[in-house]
Amino acid sequence: MTSEVLMDSEELDMIQNTLADTADAAVAAVENAAHHYGAFYENPEFWVGVAFVLVVILLARPVSRMVRTMLEKRIDGIARRINDAQKLKDDAQKLWVEYEKKFLNAPNEAYEILKKSENEMEQLKDERIRRLEEEIKARENDAQNRIATAEQEAVREIRICGSELSIRAVKKILAEKLDETAQDQLIDRSIELLKKAE
Repeated sequence: MTSEVLMDSEELDMIQNTLADTADAAVAAVENAAHHYGAFYENPEFWVGVAFVLVVILLARPVSRMVRTMLEKRIDGIARRINDAQKLKDDAQKLWVEYEKKFLNAPNEAYEILKKSENEMEQLKDERIRRLEEEIKARENDAQNRIATAEQEAVREIRICGSELSIRAVKKILAEKLDETAQDQLIDRSIELLKKAE
């Protein structure tokens, strides 16, 4: 910025120096013409020089204002661009700091994520083991219930078979050992016992 401002002020100084040199040249031409001609106002070069000096004087102020205005606009534009560049630099610096923090924290974040994943996997494993144990217990209870039911059924069938075998054996023994009268008496006594039991 400073180099451009210096260039612009150097350009303004150069324009002013050129105008001053031109005015000096006009004065020198007038003096030179005065030596060659009699009166200075009779010399045409004098009037050309006077006209040139008047034009330069008349245009010097508007031209210098115009040049100054252009230079100020340029300076403002440069200052604006510098401010924008400074803002971009600040934003870039902030982003750099953020990414640097993220980069530095990346191992910690990765460790936290890994630890969290391990904890979740452990919880999932514990949950599955618990469910599996519950399922095994349920199946074990179901198997025990089936075994108990089968045992009861087997005991009942064994009793029934035992009772039938005992009855057959008693019938056979009674048939072989008792005569018909004793059998009739035994049947009558059994009927009486059944009536009493009712």
